[in-house]
Amino acid sequence: MLREDGKELLKPVKPFSSLDYIAVLLVTITAFLVFGTDSIVQTASSSFGYLNRQFLNFYEYAKECHMEGLFYMPLVYMTYAVWNLPLKLTFLVRYPMPEVSWFVLIWYKLFLVILYIACTYLVYKIAMEIGMGIKKAKLCALATFTMPVGFFLQFSYGQILSMALFFLLLGFYFYLKGNRVGYIFCFAIAVAYQLYAVVLILPLLLLKEKRFRQLCEDSILVLLPYGLEYLLYSRNAVFLKNVKLFDINKDFSAGMNIGIFTIQYVIFFWILILGFAYFTHAKSKKDLAAYACFFIGLSGVATLCLTNWNVEYFIFLVPISVLAAFLHKDIRIFMILDIGWAGLMAVYILFQQLGRSLDMVASLYTILLLVIVGFKHPAFLVEKAEDMPLACTGWIRFRFLVGAAICVLPALTGVLSRM
Repeated sequence: MLREDGKELLKPVKPFSSLDYIAVLLVTITAFLVFGTDSIVQTASSSFGYLNRQFLNFYEYAKECHMEGLFYMPLVYMTYAVWNLPLKLTFLVRYPMPEVSWFVLIWYKLFLVILYIACTYLVYKIAMEIGMGIKKAKLCALATFTMPVGFFLQFSYGQILSMALFFLLLGFYFYLKGNRVGYIFCFAIAVAYQLYAVVLILPLLLLKEKRFRQLCEDSILVLLPYGLEYLLYSRNAVFLKNVKLFDINKDFSAGMNIGIFTIQYVIFFWILILGFAYFTHAKSKKDLAAYACFFIGLSGVATLCLTNWNVEYFIFLVPISVLAAFLHKDIRIFMILDIGWAGLMAVYILFQQLGRSLDMVASLYTILLLVIVGFKHPAFLVEKAEDMPLACTGWIRFRFLVGAAICVLPALTGVLSRM
C-alpha cells in the first residue's frame, strides 16, 4: 500500500505471540543443555588454580592438573574463579578437573548464558540511547538474541568471548553517552579479556577524538590492563606457548607482492579504515552510532575475512550488525541476509570438519558480509532513529527458526563425532 507521495505506508509491527517466546525458550534450553562443553570445562575448571592461591604459576599448575587449551588471558580465569567460588566453598570442586559432574557443567555454562542475556540487554540500552524508542529498542534486542549466527556461536563456539563482548557493548553505551572514563575503562577490560577487541575499538577512538595527544592517551589507557597481564606472566613458559596473544587466525600471508616486499591486505585495509574513521565527523549521536557500527563492521570483515579466520570471533559483529540494521530504511532485507550468513557459516564449518576445500564458501561468505556491512553506511540509514520499521516480526521469527535449523547441523555433527 502506498501513500499519495508514493512512499510505502508504515505497517504496524505485530507483537510476538506467547508461542514465539515459548519456541525461543525451548531452543535456548536445548542449546544450553546439549552444546558447547569441552572448551567451557577446560576454561572454567582451570580457574580453580586461582582459588587454590596459585597466582604466578597458574598456567603450570593447570597443566599439571591435565588441563588443556589454556588459550586465554589471566583475566578470563580470574573472572571464572569468582563465579566458581560457591563450588569451592561447598567443596563440590576443589581443584582443576578435566571431567566434571552434570551439575557443575551446568553451573559453568550458566555464567556464559547470563552474559549473553546481559549483552542483549545492553543492546536495548544502546538502542534507547540512540533514540529508537522503547518499542523499537525492544524489537532490536530481541532480534539480537535470536540472531542465528550469534545464537549458534554463543552456544557452540564463542562462549568465552562473551566476556569481552559484554564490556565492548558496555563501553559502546558509555561511548554514546559521552562518558569518557566509562568507555575507556570498559574498552580496556574488553581488550584485557581478548586482545582482538582492540581491532574494533581503535576506529571508535579515532572517530570520536581528533586531538593527537588525547588519542595517544586513550590508546595507552585501553591497552594498559592487557600490558600489565602480559608483563605479569611474560616469563611464564606455558603462558607464552599456549595463550594466543594476537591470534585472529593463523595466517596473515595474503597480500600483493610488489617485488621489494609484500603488502598484506589485512593490514592495508585496516589502516585505511582507521584513516577513514579519523577523517569522519559525526554531526549527531545517531550519526556517531551509525558510523561507529559501520567502522566496527568494516574492521571485522577486513581482519577476519581477509585471513584464515577463526569462526568464533564473528560473535563480536553480531550485536553491532543488528543495531545498524535497525537504523536502516529496510530492516527486512537484513533479516533475510542474516539467514544467508548463518547458512554459509554452517557450510564453512561442515566443510572444515570434512576436510573439504574452503575457498569457494569463504569467498561467498566474505562477499555476503561486505554487502551486509557496506549497505549499513549512514547514507542508507533512516533520518530519525525512532522511525518504526516496516513490519518485520515475521522475518525475525522466520530467520530464527530457519537459522537455528541451519546452524544446528554442524553442532550436531560435532556432538555425534565425539560419541
